[in-house]
Amino acid sequence: MTYFQKSDSLDKAKLKPTHKNYYRAELKIADCYEGIAYEAYYEGHYNDALKHEIDVVEIRKKVLGEEHPDYASALSDLALFYDELGNYTEAIRLQTKEIAITKKNLGEEHPDYAASLINLAYFYNDLGNYTEAIRLATVAMEIHKKVLGEEHPNYATSLNNLAFYYGYIGNFDEAIRLGTLALEILKKVLGEEHPKYATSLNNLASYYGELGNYTEAIRLGTLAMEIKKKVLGEEHPSYAVSLGNLASYYGDLGNYAEAIGLETHALEIFQKVFGDKHPAYATSLSNLAGCYGDLGNYSEAIRLATVAMEIRKKVLGEEHPDYAISLSQLAGYNLVIGNYDAATDYYRQCYHCLNSFI
Repeated sequence: MTYFQKSDSLDKAKLKPTHKNYYRAELKIADCYEGIAYEAYYEGHYNDALKHEIDVVEIRKKVLGEEHPDYASALSDLALFYDELGNYTEAIRLQTKEIAITKKNLGEEHPDYAASLINLAYFYNDLGNYTEAIRLATVAMEIHKKVLGEEHPNYATSLNNLAFYYGYIGNFDEAIRLGTLALEILKKVLGEEHPKYATSLNNLASYYGELGNYTEAIRLGTLAMEIKKKVLGEEHPSYAVSLGNLASYYGDLGNYAEAIGLETHALEIFQKVFGDKHPAYATSLSNLAGCYGDLGNYSEAIRLATVAMEIRKKVLGEEHPDYAISLSQLAGYNLVIGNYDAATDYYRQCYHCLNSFI
């Protein structure tokens, strides 16, 4: 069956609207764009991902209509890419539209509806509306509990999400309670060598770290790191994340040499897997700069933070929250060493950046 003309590009390969297979071919092209969008997303090229996903949304809207699940799914993907670019308002608008479609098609007691609520909660959390994030995550958790039961991995994930948001408002006792419950479910259902169990350990470690119980944070974080090393391997980004988490706990304990060693290892993995222009690599650079700053080596902290800032500026743009974080970090280091003009300039840039998305 003919879906495309021979061509060297997707645009040129499109059939004429009069062709009998035109609409089927359009959907095939949308699938191709979606694959390209996600490849760009995983490589940290969020603007490219956004551009291609917009094409997916437009094609599916034209061919399938605005009440089709595949159109709703494309809206949700587009919302994710906007969120990564720091446009939380647009992400929320698109995800809210997707939820309305999913609710109409599947009802309010379907796992997919709960998953849509979880996505929306995530975007509200990024926007700083933690109350709404908790409300949405609670509704999703209750749906999973009712529909899937209390021993289902998705219910455990809902508990972990809710714990995460309670952590953001400083209620670490509740975060630990929910996180511990999720951990017990995942241990029972998936076992102690599953990546989701390791992730749950990582989450729990972070709450203990926030409470100042660094010994317990390191114990849990080390367990998570060892599981990911065994199951995923030493070149997996999730393993690098575990190393970075451990680095932060050792840094909080004042063991800066260990913190620098762990974060440097994480940085090397990110560079090997993603390259040195990826947002995850920039985040690791920023974290390593923090380790050197805590050690009092401000020249190295400034060097690393500057590289991170330049990557974020190029990849994410000058209106992204992570770019503002880099500017604030550089301002702080320059202030400490008495470079007041540079500090003032960075603070001024940070102020303008923050104003752009507030």
